[in-house]
Amino acid sequence: MDNEEVFALPDHLVDHDYFLPVVYEDDHIPREEEVEELVEEEEVEELDEEEEPIVRVSETYRLIPGVHNRSKIYVDNLGFKYYKRETKGQHVYLVCERQKQRNQYCPSTATVSANLNDNRIRLGFYHDHPPRVIDLNVPFLRETIGERGIDPAVTTSFMRTLYNNEIINHPEAAPNYTFIQAQERVKKMRRRRFPAQSLDIGQLAVALNEAPNAIYTLTVQNPPSRFFQQALVVNERSVGVIFANMDAVNKYREELATVTLVGIDGTFKTVPRVPADLKCLLTIQVVFKSVSFPMVYALLGSMTEEVYAARFDIVRNILPLNYQRDCFITDYEKALMSFNNRFRKAN
Repeated sequence: MDNEEVFALPDHLVDHDYFLPVVYEDDHIPREEEVEELVEEEEVEELDEEEEPIVRVSETYRLIPGVHNRSKIYVDNLGFKYYKRETKGQHVYLVCERQKQRNQYCPSTATVSANLNDNRIRLGFYHDHPPRVIDLNVPFLRETIGERGIDPAVTTSFMRTLYNNEIINHPEAAPNYTFIQAQERVKKMRRRRFPAQSLDIGQLAVALNEAPNAIYTLTVQNPPSRFFQQALVVNERSVGVIFANMDAVNKYREELATVTLVGIDGTFKTVPRVPADLKCLLTIQVVFKSVSFPMVYALLGSMTEEVYAARFDIVRNILPLNYQRDCFITDYEKALMSFNNRFRKAN
């Protein structure tokens, strides 16, 4: 018999694997080195998945222009906005912008140095809300347009021109600051700088002669010239104000000397509502080469023959006409026609 014995399996065990050899596969047995590598890979994946840490502490600030002219707003590095409450010594005390809102009040306060070179900010109470997303470029465009809109040295008064010029210098802010917004803001700023409304013609004449109101007495030419000339006084009472463009008068002095036809026209509808005692706008027009040119304007509160005589004395000093030869045409106002007849007889 051979050394190797052969065992026959019973028939009922042939289809089963009870007697199959056990084979251990190395791939399914984690070794110590492989376990360490798996742990290191998991740590690397966790680090990659972590987001960058969010800075939650206000450390620095910058100043941006506020809504009101020449006002400033403090904005920290997180985007929170502050208003200045007071200055004591070398410290400026700030409050969150929401302290002015009753429904969204925020108790946050902060302190900065009065030295503008030190832009560090220190919080007293923290904010209870997230920062508001703002475009930091818009305030600078808004401030520039506002300053130019009220600057007397700016020769153009057209808002469209001002807006188009400034959005070229601030292209980032242009999409978030429209022309309509700029127009409304400048309109309000100009209105706030208007002098107080005059109650009567006398107050109007005084206001027009005051230095702070000089800008309102000029033409819109470049360079501008004085348009308001003087008050019309009769019997020590202001009864009107006289306007004329002296630059145009001096420029066309030779042509005015050849004029032979002068028109005097009064209107009662085109007058300012304030002062309330203004009643008439009287215009002196010259006809040159079949074209009528208005040269002198008078806002009057009275239309008597005495007032017309005083006004005409001023006109004679303004317009270099040949009064001995000129023909004056007036409307059907009785006092004006009477004065015109007297004037022609006197000459």
